Amino acid sequence: MPSAPEIAIVTSIPPRITREQGGTNIGNLYQADCVASWLAAGFKVLSVNVRDEISLLADRYPQVEFVATDRSAGAIAGRPTPLIDDLLLALDRQPQAVVGIVNADLCMEKGKDWIAPVMASVASTVLLGHRLDVESWSTRPGEMAAPGFPYTGGFDLFFFEKSAIPKCLAAAGAKRFFSMGMPWWDFWFPITLALQGYRVAMLEEPLAGHLIHPIKYDPAVWEYMGAQFVDYVCQQAADGAALAISELVPVIEGARELGPRAEKELRHWTRARALEDRGDKWSSRYKTNLELYCGLTLKTLRNAIGSDDDRRAAAR
Repeated sequence: MPSAPEIAIVTSIPPRITREQGGTNIGNLYQADCVASWLAAGFKVLSVNVRDEISLLADRYPQVEFVATDRSAGAIAGRPTPLIDDLLLALDRQPQAVVGIVNADLCMEKGKDWIAPVMASVASTVLLGHRLDVESWSTRPGEMAAPGFPYTGGFDLFFFEKSAIPKCLAAAGAKRFFSMGMPWWDFWFPITLALQGYRVAMLEEPLAGHLIHPIKYDPAVWEYMGAQFVDYVCQQAADGAALAISELVPVIEGARELGPRAEKELRHWTRARALEDRGDKWSSRYKTNLELYCGLTLKTLRNAIGSDDDRRAAAR
């Protein structure tokens, strides 16, 4: 009898996916390759979806455990993208002590050991991974068809101990609409754990391939979620304890500078207004500063956070 997987991962498989190659939509084939690669890597796979999507997916992917959710970030995103909190709740119910969040359109590198590198590095740590963008895809499940290049503008893979989930849920990310497929959640999640004293480190290998496609979210949504992130950091750092984590000082100070404007924008933002303005309502200076702050936060996470018990104790 095969042993149970050591690591459970969660994602949100879309009911429809478009990936163009040579004038043909290979979306269904590509998504099947991704799912097959997760299973081949030895993960238990969960997918959190709104209820009416599951009937479209369950028969297609019988080895995936689908978890229904009745809420989403649709009020901001304009589509029912699941909240990160609901992905965490699904993982929290699993028996595995180590868990992960993976974007749905990633294909794990074939023939590589994924379990051992994660298990060896995940203690008191959230491991982050960049995807490898590729321009073409093979028809053989789980194989990358061409050399790619790392996408370093964000993170697509996260591995961590299940025991960290309650601390992250306490951050109430659902109230801020941090969700799968939306910008800034990939910063919010590791920063939340860093503020709780967890280390942040990069998973350099193995790699996960990603067939390039157009970015789908609106710039106004990026700006709104950026304001949510800034406001979150300001609130969490209000008592000054987080300043004991030296790597987070620039992120906290940057958030404090942007905080008053971010708070104002959150107070007055509506989706209808954002769609009408397409981000034009934001002053050029504030938008530029928010972009610079995004780069600062990305650099901070890539360079790793935390290394000793005293620092973690100070954050707690």
